[in-house]
Amino acid sequence: MTNPPAVLAEFPLLRSLPPELRIKIWEGSFNPRVIELHHDTKYPRETQLVHFKSYNSNPAALSACSESRLLAQSHYSVVLSLDTGTDNSDGVRPLYLNPTTDMLAILSEASPRSLEVLLDTIQQLDPLHRRPSRIGLGAQCWRMFRVCTTSTAQKLFGHLDKLELLLHPHTLPPPGFRDGECVLNAVKSLSAWPYLCTFWGPGLDIGKGEDGLRFWYINFISGLY
Repeated sequence: MTNPPAVLAEFPLLRSLPPELRIKIWEGSFNPRVIELHHDTKYPRETQLVHFKSYNSNPAALSACSESRLLAQSHYSVVLSLDTGTDNSDGVRPLYLNPTTDMLAILSEASPRSLEVLLDTIQQLDPLHRRPSRIGLGAQCWRMFRVCTTSTAQKLFGHLDKLELLLHPHTLPPPGFRDGECVLNAVKSLSAWPYLCTFWGPGLDIGKGEDGLRFWYINFISGLY
């Protein structure tokens, strides 16, 4: 049996590499992310952005060194000010994201208006005025939209190639999930469709029918950084 490859905790030779190689290494770490968002339970369905929480970590390159931070700030061009995630504090924390590569995974019962505020804010903060291109709705958020009008759904999600639905029945991440990342696994069985229609209701019409939907399982991994 072969041993798994060792994981390097440090790479002391990085500083001695030519700048163009260092840049390629840092940029190679900017992988697409899945960012869970949920409402503070004290302010359910509020429209204010600060009442969203996320227990995702920020990319490690933001805190590695000044060079990596500058590159990461250019790539993760939007910085949201969110609730700190603690029950005893009214402070905010920055959450960095790239609107074209990162998926927003909305877990809680967000109203159409609160999602509109979130998406509009991201577009306004991005230097290129890009709207998020990947949005995933958890079961509870999906159920909020099952009585949503077609015009409202298309206003919020009509720019997406696909609306991504997450098989997560809760409004919060699992207990103990902090400073981690989310990982998606595709739902391959087509038999899921009748079940989802029964449990979640008729759902959204973004003008693309079943071809405009994609289903995922979402896993939460704590403390990678």
